[in-house]
Amino acid sequence: MSKDFIVFGDSLSYGHELVDAPYNNVISGKISPSKFSWPALLGALNYSVPGSANDRIKRNCIHTTFTLRPKLVGISWSYPERLEFPDPSFDKIDPEQDYFNTIGHWIAGNKKPTFNNKQDIRLNNFETFVNIFYKFIYSDVFGMYNFLDNIYAVQLHLDKLNIDYFMVTPSYKTLQLNNRYVFDYQDDPINMDKIIGSVVRTCKLIDWSKFVFIDKFKGIMDIANDLNDIGKQNHPLEKTHEYYANYLKDVTI
Repeated sequence: MSKDFIVFGDSLSYGHELVDAPYNNVISGKISPSKFSWPALLGALNYSVPGSANDRIKRNCIHTTFTLRPKLVGISWSYPERLEFPDPSFDKIDPEQDYFNTIGHWIAGNKKPTFNNKQDIRLNNFETFVNIFYKFIYSDVFGMYNFLDNIYAVQLHLDKLNIDYFMVTPSYKTLQLNNRYVFDYQDDPINMDKIIGSVVRTCKLIDWSKFVFIDKFKGIMDIANDLNDIGKQNHPLEKTHEYYANYLKDVTI
């Protein structure tokens, strides 16, 4: 694998559920990206981490590329509804003892922090917080804004470092709100705190020529559905990764 080409993403680029990256290994913390994943088939170093929110993908990409300065980067974005929050199971006083935790769309169910005491009240509080957040506070348009904001930040960073890159999304649905593509919404220049306006304005800032889509905005999950090649935990399997790698090779390398 070449250090000149690095891919960042979640389980969809990691190769979760492929023959050498089975579901149980990943859940138990044995992290080793599949050699049959599309990044590996393209000869890239695969820095994908299962369960990553786009916040984490952005963070890992920016910090890693600043140090390693690869020639080519691939970004496999995750689902907009995944977000990062401080992990409730760690010390809130000591800045050196806190960690990020992903909440939201989790292919195998919502992630929960690990506590030494399974009856720890923090676990119940965390689950209550997540349920309240997604039921009463979170909205799809907010998730979309956060998603686009992460994309724009990474593009600014990679452009500044003069690193070539391409980006992909899980599915055409990733770019939709209420079954309408984000490109079809209109700005509201008067109500600046209206979230959809920020979605539209950020959308215009993004260089969409850096994205690789199949057909009309299709991603790896759409291919997996078309090929009927999906694992029990809803991850694309070997046939899909090979197809996707061949397609990306033709248009990116």
